[in-house]
Amino acid sequence: MSNAKLLAVSVERFKSFQKTTRIELAPVTVILGRNNSGKSSLIQSLLLLKQTLSDPRADVMLKHEGMVDALNLRELTYGWPSAGDCVDGPSITLEWDSEVNVKEVLHQPRIPDLSNLAKHSGVSWLEDPPETRLLRTKFTIETQEVDGAAVVSGLHLESVHDSITLLKVFIAQGGATCTWNGKQAAMIDVEFDHFIPYLGLAEFRLRDFRRTQGESLGPHAQAVETTVLLLEAD
Repeated sequence: MSNAKLLAVSVERFKSFQKTTRIELAPVTVILGRNNSGKSSLIQSLLLLKQTLSDPRADVMLKHEGMVDALNLRELTYGWPSAGDCVDGPSITLEWDSEVNVKEVLHQPRIPDLSNLAKHSGVSWLEDPPETRLLRTKFTIETQEVDGAAVVSGLHLESVHDSITLLKVFIAQGGATCTWNGKQAAMIDVEFDHFIPYLGLAEFRLRDFRRTQGESLGPHAQAVETTVLLLEAD
């Protein structure tokens, strides 16, 4: 990925913002408003993510100590809800443009026939891919307070151009599961560096697939592998 540019930030249930509020960004963005209208809250949503990524412990998915300091996630949630076993917290969405070297990604091993790749991934332009492509991405982080601890409960990674390609990651105590364009993506394995997902193919599932389907990965599995690589490049 190169020449990445942050385009917009959206917040929901974050401090003074109850409903989804989207702010478009430019190289120079001026935020004006009355006292207590949410100017600082908007900036704090970005600082919350920044201080989380700055924590040396990669397993910390949301850190509410530092530049944005709170006793618990509920303090950062609109209306400061009462404690409970599971309380919905803020949702933060980032949108950005970036240039991806498509040819470099497609030179990875086991790349399938491009027409099958386009068909089974839902990404039509991969049938005749350019050398590089400007991709617009939306990344939504959903949070909850579970038994008093702040957790990331879900991630939506959305690539938007001629069509929308949507990866959703659902996070629970047992691990993470994925859907790709609304379909279960059982072969995608997810690891995390804070709230950043790293996607790959689950090798034990591939072994099971090969036992039932033969040595070939099959067009759908190959398409999943390639589009995972493209998402990571973005």
